Amino acid sequence: MKKLLVSLTTFVIIVLLILMQFNFLNTFPLFGISPCIGIVFICMVSIVAGEKAGTIVGFVYGIIQDAFLGRTMFETAILYMILGYVIGRFRHKIAIDNQLSLIAVIVLSTIATESCNFIVNITVYKAPIEVLYLLKVISIEIFYNLFLLYICYLPFVSWGKVMNRTNNSYYSLENNLRWE
Repeated sequence: MKKLLVSLTTFVIIVLLILMQFNFLNTFPLFGISPCIGIVFICMVSIVAGEKAGTIVGFVYGIIQDAFLGRTMFETAILYMILGYVIGRFRHKIAIDNQLSLIAVIVLSTIATESCNFIVNITVYKAPIEVLYLLKVISIEIFYNLFLLYICYLPFVSWGKVMNRTNNSYYSLENNLRWE
């Protein structure tokens, strides 16, 4: 029963984050670029709760985002699923209380996600190759995503801990998680 409740609550959180993404965060673009709170959420859940939770959350988040955007189904879902799996796989190498390691994870995740989107747009949708635009998107989105990490750190880690306890994981976190 507890796993079902956590799963349903996670689904509601994903829907609320996507609604916040499209109704609030997209209204404040910086040079036409908006942040992606999904990358931050998937990274934090994967680090705290592991590869299984990260993979599932990434896939569900991607499916719902594809549905909201009207994109080809599973395009973003597969990308976010892989992101959640990889970060969850190497979570024991990432210190959740170390700011630099979290910054590195968000920066690398943003670079990987936007680069994969760029490659998909070129190969599938025959978009023009604009490397300077890609660099602009990556640099601005990194800035935005790090800002979101700073704001959302404690709520996302707290929810990851709830998911972690539900999965009976052996990975323990320190009780005093603070962003200083």
